Amino acid sequence: MSTPLRAIRIPADLWKAALAKAASAGTTVTAVVIAALRRYVSGAVVLSALLTLVAMPPAQGAVTLVPPVLADSSATCARVAHDPQGALVIGDSITASGFSDIKTRLATLGHPSCINARLGRPTAEGVDVLRTYIRTTGIPHTVILALGTNDTLGADTMPANIRAAMFAAGSSTRVFWVNVFNAQSSRPVEALTQSRQIDSALWQADHFYWNLAVVDWFSYIAPRAYYLLQSDGMHPTGLGNQARTTLLLNGILHLWTRTGVQTMPRPS
Repeated sequence: MSTPLRAIRIPADLWKAALAKAASAGTTVTAVVIAALRRYVSGAVVLSALLTLVAMPPAQGAVTLVPPVLADSSATCARVAHDPQGALVIGDSITASGFSDIKTRLATLGHPSCINARLGRPTAEGVDVLRTYIRTTGIPHTVILALGTNDTLGADTMPANIRAAMFAAGSSTRVFWVNVFNAQSSRPVEALTQSRQIDSALWQADHFYWNLAVVDWFSYIAPRAYYLLQSDGMHPTGLGNQARTTLLLNGILHLWTRTGVQTMPRPS
């Protein structure tokens, strides 16, 4: 019995990109969609994220990266820690690639920042960096964590890492955590599945800690990965970095609007 035809709507640019990538891989878009739907039905991964993989640019050529470590000076970070409008930002290579954009746009809104980002940084190391800043510069009013992308081979450690981060920050610091989208070109399905496990731990923590808010990068980037991410399936393009910073700032501003205050709230 032949498989019946189906009619679905797909944006023209996405369809063309999918056709080209499928042809270069010696397969068809039909085969890719069927495989994606089977994984979706089994609950292995979110459909919208998996479908975008067929339109990602081929994994060839060098991915644009940044220096291994980008960090503000200790003097800058000490000033930020004592400024009610200041924010400490700790991340990995994705944060490093958006370093200038994050810093400039936070400053435009009147929020000085101390940023520390390292290529390949796992969450556990990021928590250690947070502890070091608290010990040497003081407790910041706001902490922005963009960690977890390098934990997709050990997603089961994420709940403990989140608890450690929140314990270090304390209940008087507002924490924003950018969640994870990792469609690593060498193992996209497995990386996406682990991304969802990490993000699930973050959402559970979001409901547990009054002072934690998750910035949902996964939901934003999943349908846009084919033009906002580089071919490695992780690092944003220049436009992607701007979109990521906008998403972060919108999340922070939404909280400020909701609470009716212009500085991050602390318990009395």
